[in-house]
Amino acid sequence: MKLLKSFLIGSLIFCFSHTVNAEVENMSNWGNLEIYWGQSNNIISSDENMDISSNLSRAKFVDMLYKSKGSPESKGTITFEDIKKDETYYDAIKWAYNNGIIYGVSDKKFNPYANISREDMITILYRDHGEKNEKSNDILANYVDFDSVSDYARDSFIWSIENKIIYGYTENLLKPKENTTLAQGLSVLMRYDENISRNIFNIDKIKNLKIFNGGNGLHLNLDSESRIEEIKNKLNEFKYSRVEKDIPKDGYSYILEFTTDDDKQFKIVFHGKNKITIGDYEYTVDEENYFENNWSSLLLFSLEESNISEIILSESRDNGTEIVKDRDKIKSIVEKINETKFIEKEVLEPRDGWEYIIKIVHKDSDHEYIYKMHPDGIEINNILFKTGNKNYFDEIWKSEFKGNK
Repeated sequence: MKLLKSFLIGSLIFCFSHTVNAEVENMSNWGNLEIYWGQSNNIISSDENMDISSNLSRAKFVDMLYKSKGSPESKGTITFEDIKKDETYYDAIKWAYNNGIIYGVSDKKFNPYANISREDMITILYRDHGEKNEKSNDILANYVDFDSVSDYARDSFIWSIENKIIYGYTENLLKPKENTTLAQGLSVLMRYDENISRNIFNIDKIKNLKIFNGGNGLHLNLDSESRIEEIKNKLNEFKYSRVEKDIPKDGYSYILEFTTDDDKQFKIVFHGKNKITIGDYEYTVDEENYFENNWSSLLLFSLEESNISEIILSESRDNGTEIVKDRDKIKSIVEKINETKFIEKEVLEPRDGWEYIIKIVHKDSDHEYIYKMHPDGIEINNILFKTGNKNYFDEIWKSEFKGNK
């Protein structure tokens, strides 16, 4: 079941159409699903004479990893004298080298046709993921040959075992120096793709976070540590099911711009119900209402007190309006808005006349954010975000308006 699940999910990752050789598809031995997955996603060729027990070269494994990611643009140069520009794997090696995924056996030599060992294969995937490991070394002690793992590969093995990318050569053997076969390389790569690779983000810290609302032009410079942490965690959880290049980017709902602690800049555009765009690539998730279920509340209610010059509390009754400039009260109102969690939303018809309105006025922008209060939620741009609490307004907001002191 586990392999079948891996295959079914893996085969959806990229929207490529490829005819799988019937002989391979009907194989009954171990490796059938891995071969099918590799061919369906254009990672390996459809070769009827393919020997899945053959050893995998260093260049071939890097090329397979490169293709599993959609053959991204390969920039920069390489210093390896044994890598020629006319080689089919040249772009893959250049991509991996310039992204810190491979270092070579020396500054000028990669040794592309040498068989790749299990520990080198795992180390390459670990570097591709970002070389971040917080797990215990104790897990290696479960394997009798753990002392034979090279120092440079120890963290890679810990990470790969913890994330179920490898299970060991046998129950108690790692065999780190053993050559990797084509079937083994595909199996490991398929598990990596399912469990790890489709997580685009591996972020430790976010800074300079900006949120742009495409609906009303609202621009927020967010520096609330708790809200930034929530956004960071949500990004790290993101896992796509397929990716396409050069997709039109009209009609976005939100944009996130931020810098990571290693000074990488990101611009993430949310589209529709379940798509995000980064650069020239659009990533789709299987969850139909992904944005609404995971991001709406987090981004709609992400005000920053330091960006607000004043808040206007309006009532349609005789009590009129109150302009709030007191920083403590502004902070209190902002905290209540940011704590809002809704369980469903409803599109309303535009209408005049309302009792309680909160208008947010920003310091460095002409934009205003208008919240209309409902008994059980908040209306923004004719969309009612329901909290599920029928007494939400009475319990949370009523005391803020001067007519109800």
